[in-house]
Amino acid sequence: MVDENKSMILNINDVLNDALSSIKISNTTKGITWEIKVYNREPEEALNKANILFDKCKTKYGGPSR
Repeated sequence: MVDENKSMILNINDVLNDALSSIKISNTTKGITWEIKVYNREPEEALNKANILFDKCKTKYGGPSR
């Protein structure tokens, strides 16, 4: 029974963590890449924040023009 509870808790935490904003920056042989995830109940606010973060990453690490 303890194992079932632990499993349930882990699944709930996975769902909660999926709704968190994040930025992943990787340095590969092709250069630096980034992945931006922004979650917000208001899609327009999420898009605005993602664009701001994208521009900051682009300024710092370079990248193609939009």
